[in-house]
Amino acid sequence: MKTPIRLLVLLAIAIVPLQAQATTVMRVPLDEFVKGCDLIVHALVMKSEVKETNGDNPSIWTEVRFQVLDVLKGHFTAPELVIRLPGGAGKNFVISVPGVPRFTPGDEVVLFLEQTSDGFKPAGLGLGVYRVFYDENSRKIRAKRSLQGMMVIERDKTGVMYQHSEPITHADDEMDLDVLINEVRKFSTGGAK
Repeated sequence: MKTPIRLLVLLAIAIVPLQAQATTVMRVPLDEFVKGCDLIVHALVMKSEVKETNGDNPSIWTEVRFQVLDVLKGHFTAPELVIRLPGGAGKNFVISVPGVPRFTPGDEVVLFLEQTSDGFKPAGLGLGVYRVFYDENSRKIRAKRSLQGMMVIERDKTGVMYQHSEPITHADDEMDLDVLINEVRKFSTGGAK
């Protein structure tokens, strides 16, 4: 029996938008995440600027400039750090890459970075960015990462990978800023969990 083309088209329309709105990333425990990063900094966003090229192979990216407040892991002596992220809203076109973090001047962040051939990039896309904020309820400065635009997969205790239908928040995803900083320093020096 042949499947009607209309049914296949409707099925494709229903599936494609779901896949196009998320990037799959692997969540690992904070100690493993820290050990896998080349550089971790507490920083302040100074500038976010979209750059684009035209012609036969047009591209668009966002250059983000940070003031480095503290180096938590790695070696970095410059007062500023510049990273280049795919996508952005340019004059001629817009490219949005799900899971790629976006920054606004004035944002305070903790960046978990890996060295690439194109400079430093957030490890695990948005998983590598904790946004710092003041929590009115606890009256503490907190740090939280956003899972927006990401489909997160994890391993259970036996090593089997699984995926949640909705992002699940873990204790590692939000904590007091001083706790995050202390955990990063402990794990980057080989301290036990």
